Order: sequence, then C-alpha cells, then structure tokens
Amino acid sequence: MGACGGNLTDTDGFIYSPGFPGNYTKHVTCTWTITVPEHHVIDLDFTMLQLSDGDVIAMEDPAAGFRTTFTGDVIPEVRITCAETLHLSFRSASSKTGRGFVMTYQGQ
Repeated sequence: MGACGGNLTDTDGFIYSPGFPGNYTKHVTCTWTITVPEHHVIDLDFTMLQLSDGDVIAMEDPAAGFRTTFTGDVIPEVRITCAETLHLSFRSASSKTGRGFVMTYQGQ
C-alpha cells in the first residue's frame, strides 16, 4: 500500500500515491524527499497517472531552481532527471478521488 510521504534514500525504488492500489482519499497532502549519493542524478519515470480535477503532483529540485507540476491522466512522454535531491508532493484537494500514481526512481 502506498505510504503518504517520507525520506527515500535507497538508490532506486517506487513511489505510490497513498492508498494505492486503491483510490487515494480526499483532502490529503503527502511529501517525499528523494536523496541519492553525491554525483548521482535522480531519474524518474511515471508508470501510472490518474488524478482527479484539482489534484496535483509537484516536483522541485531546489539546487537547480527547477519546479514542475503534473495533473490529470496523461503520463509525461519524457523521463525527468534531477540532481541529488528532489522534493515531491501530492495534494488531493478535490471532492473526487482517483487511482493516483506510480513512479519509479533511480539514482544514476
């Protein structure tokens, strides 16, 4: 079952929306911090994305000043690569729920 946030320090793993494989709940906020060894980068890949209207995933690489958001159910066609630390947050603000998301990360 998907956990709601945490500090991830393994060089690779999965991140699931809270409650996965079931639907996530309404009005929840989760934050994960991924940290990989020095001189590595984090490679992210969505394998599933199904968010209800108003719900959002935000990613931020503070060292690079990079921030992006994802909504809806269209999986990004490119992989996202960031530096050694990445902050990821999920916010469910709508009155509906969805299946959520699954992503893999790998430090390379």
